[in-house]
Amino acid sequence: IPLQRGGIAALQADRLSDRVYFNVGTADFRGELLRLDPGKHEFQPFIRGLVADNLAFSRDGQWLAYIDPVDKSLWRSRRDGSEAMRLTSPPMDAMLPSWSPDGKWIAFSANEPGKSNRIFVTGRDGGPLRVATQSPEPQGAPSWSPDGRSIVYGDIYCELTATCWVRTADLASRKSKIIPGSHGFRTARWSPDGKYIAAIKQDTQELMLYDRKTGRWKSLAGEITGDNLSWSSDSRFLFADCPSGENPRIERIRVRDGSRTTVASLLPVQQARGEVYDWFGLTPDESVVISHFTTATELYALEWKTR
Repeated sequence: IPLQRGGIAALQADRLSDRVYFNVGTADFRGELLRLDPGKHEFQPFIRGLVADNLAFSRDGQWLAYIDPVDKSLWRSRRDGSEAMRLTSPPMDAMLPSWSPDGKWIAFSANEPGKSNRIFVTGRDGGPLRVATQSPEPQGAPSWSPDGRSIVYGDIYCELTATCWVRTADLASRKSKIIPGSHGFRTARWSPDGKYIAAIKQDTQELMLYDRKTGRWKSLAGEITGDNLSWSSDSRFLFADCPSGENPRIERIRVRDGSRTTVASLLPVQQARGEVYDWFGLTPDESVVISHFTTATELYALEWKTR
């Protein structure tokens, strides 16, 4: 009995003493990428047929890296979804891939059964996985330096132990070091021009900016309730999400003065049927992309006759 609107009430009118109802779980999983149409100011389907999460474009815009939302494997493809190749397999759960500046490598955070999150690096066309750093702390999303020699990341799952820091890792030596003044920060992203590192201060929900020339942090914006940051290609703006509250949105924040502009309201998609994942990305032309998923379940009745 497919479960549809009104179906539950109709079923409850039957003789319950002669029937047992049970749910068989997920019967159908559907997903799509949605891109914000800047002209219409609404989300439209993007790359039809590609079911993906954590989408990342290479710097030249020709390649995609993404996560299969069902088995959490890492894939890469051409920008239209063609020439798709699986790069990891279960039981590894991959997340948040990031392209090297030259487009030859993909770094991503992942966990394996019984192990904490680590950052791995693999080639665009597959090959062995190698850890980015030997440091033992649970490691969040990687973000590349402009020369491709280092990555920056924030610690995760560390609030209870008060050990959260932002760290850089040298990929040649696999050694990492803490960025001073970053205690309690998360979600680190390196600017394309290499001048800044952005992060979110956990307890105050502030967007923080680290000037690599002066070695100092400053607060750029407050009330950042999400966990996603993306730089504009010219390093002049940061995109951040605020998915909670009465006005869920994605904002563009100017680095020069912290001025904020809402680029996408999340309220229409949050109110639509299905689920919007807590992630957003940018296309090469800096349009916002999100993942939207729906699942369908079926309810069955087992009927018997008394002898």
